[in-house]
Amino acid sequence: MEEKAKRRVEDFFEKLLFRIKAKVLLNQRRLKDTEIIWTYPSSMTSGRLANLEGLWEKSIEKYIGTENHLKISESIAPCY
Repeated sequence: MEEKAKRRVEDFFEKLLFRIKAKVLLNQRRLKDTEIIWTYPSSMTSGRLANLEGLWEKSIEKYIGTENHLKISESIAPCY
C-alpha cells in the first residue's frame, strides 16, 4: 500500500475509533468490554488484508486498548 494511502486509512480508523471510544465512555460502559468487528470483501488480496489488519490492530490498541476484535468476510457477515 502506498504510504500516503496507508496514512489516510490509518487516520480514518483512528477517527472512527476515537468516536467509538467517546460513545462507550458517554454511555458509562467499560472499554475492555467493547468488541470491535470489522469486515472485508472476500475478493481482497491477502497482502492488502494483512496491511489493513495491522492498521486496525494498531488503532484499536491505541484507542480502545483491547484484544477483543474480530475480522470477518463480508460474505459471511450477515450470518454472524
